Amino acid sequence: MLNSHQYTEAQGLLQQHISSAESVSPALHLLNAQLNMQLKAYAKADESFQTALASMPDLVRAHQGLATLYFTTEKA
Repeated sequence: MLNSHQYTEAQGLLQQHISSAESVSPALHLLNAQLNMQLKAYAKADESFQTALASMPDLVRAHQGLATLYFTTEKA
């Protein structure tokens, strides 16, 4: 789905998994954030980046993603 740019469908499947799982890895939250960025769902992306960082504060990709998100939305 990602290779064929079906981001909405991929995000829907991932969200189903996140909703039904007992625990979700920071990597899946990061992927969810990235998909939300692609879909311009910036508030959801921010929430997913923050969730990933809550369980893994040194996750560099999440910090980079947040920086990109804040730059894109001009949030300081």
